Amino acid sequence: MSAPRGGVRLRRGTVAAVFGGVRVQALHPPCGPTKLGSNDGSLVLRLSHGAVDVLLSGDLEARGENMLLAYAPDLASEVLKAPHHGSDTSSTQSFVRAVAPEVAVVSAGSLFPSWAPSAEVVARYSRRGGRVLRTDVHGAVSVVSDGHGFRVETFAAGPGPAGVGVGRGLQPAQSVPRASRRSGSG
Repeated sequence: MSAPRGGVRLRRGTVAAVFGGVRVQALHPPCGPTKLGSNDGSLVLRLSHGAVDVLLSGDLEARGENMLLAYAPDLASEVLKAPHHGSDTSSTQSFVRAVAPEVAVVSAGSLFPSWAPSAEVVARYSRRGGRVLRTDVHGAVSVVSDGHGFRVETFAAGPGPAGVGVGRGLQPAQSVPRASRRSGSG
């Protein structure tokens, strides 16, 4: 198959530079046929803008997370879109430890069952030092980066002030170099 006209065909291992210096890397699912269900076969992308990484984990559950960790064990990312709406079938301890996000965004809302997000999963991110933002509480969540630092802005108030400013400042002098963060994410 060929790539769509004017587009890039993404498959595991593909790296495409788009959006003014933002590197997009496809990490999952594996190429070729798999017996993965729709959740564990979700497309997982890592967006890298200088020293800031954002991991978009789709609807992965534990099996998909384990496959991803086997393929790409260095998943450390400042921001994570939490897998499978933060349900207890996802965000395993090994996955949370590997990603070690400063901010985990959980996509949840009134149409989601009461299991999303799981209180244990929220606690798991918090114990690792991550701030959990939920779209059912904080509304739309935006990540702004200059390649050195980042900030997260929310639409609704939720716990804390409206427009929560989470993350490292956008001034290069205030940012933590990528190597320093990763070596300390143990």
